[in-house]
Amino acid sequence: MPGPAGTRPRRADAMSPSLYRHIRHSLGRERVTDASLEMHWRMDVFQLRRLWRHR
Repeated sequence: MPGPAGTRPRRADAMSPSLYRHIRHSLGRERVTDASLEMHWRMDVFQLRRLWRHR
């Protein structure tokens, strides 16, 4: 039986760290440490979802 929806990995949110690092570089954003890279990715996903929801 699958767990709650919040615990299942979402395919749309998955991105390789090297690809996200390249995207950040291409957008002219500052470099971040490996430890904080996932946090920055999640913040970007959250902001984009919020913008999309309120368009």
